[in-house]
Amino acid sequence: MSTAEAAGSNACEAVCAAALSFIANSGAPEIHAEDEGPSGEVANRDFAFGRKENFWNEWEAFCTRVETGSATLSCVIDFAYSDGGRLHGSLKELERCYCFHDPEKGFPDELLAVVHAHTTEKWVDRKELAAGRTLQRITSVNARHANKTNVTFIQEKKQYQVVPAPNNKTMAKWRDMPEEERIWIPGGAGLVPSVPPKDSMYKERYVGVGKVIQAGEKFCKKADLSYSLR
Repeated sequence: MSTAEAAGSNACEAVCAAALSFIANSGAPEIHAEDEGPSGEVANRDFAFGRKENFWNEWEAFCTRVETGSATLSCVIDFAYSDGGRLHGSLKELERCYCFHDPEKGFPDELLAVVHAHTTEKWVDRKELAAGRTLQRITSVNARHANKTNVTFIQEKKQYQVVPAPNNKTMAKWRDMPEEERIWIPGGAGLVPSVPPKDSMYKERYVGVGKVIQAGEKFCKKADLSYSLR
């Protein structure tokens, strides 16, 4: 298996296209990641994380499957996050996308669980991370499924995604908060806490999220770089 790194300043769809062609050639499944554009076809609702009636049960069960190894990683894609064009140039941030096979929910070659980790890491500093250094300042995590359509994977529309972190309504506009109030890292490290202060009441929820992120970071250290645009 391989790690795919994609760089660029265009929309995520265009950025990922080049990286994913490399994934396809390596024999690993493709994933078509959508960021700020339309997300294509909607995945089967039976597999959705985002059904309100079982959101946390579905998510926590997935975290357990990642921890036990029954849900496994296929690839990791890094790209520059512009927040809908609000962040320009050196202000763009690194977003990391972890792609999991989850046989519990569907055939591994037909369904992926896609977990996105937003960070305050600057994209221009990406080369420092390329050596395998783990993410240091995570702000938000969201997840959705992707179904295979013809020869590519299409993610669910954003309204079907789940956001396991942050949880507190006061952090709904986390993008506009000071960095020190919104950053965290699994287990905590130095001045970066394991849970943002305003989300401390949901500390237990960060345990499962942390396990998923740690599995992804472990994969990054062991895998080979498949492709980079720069």
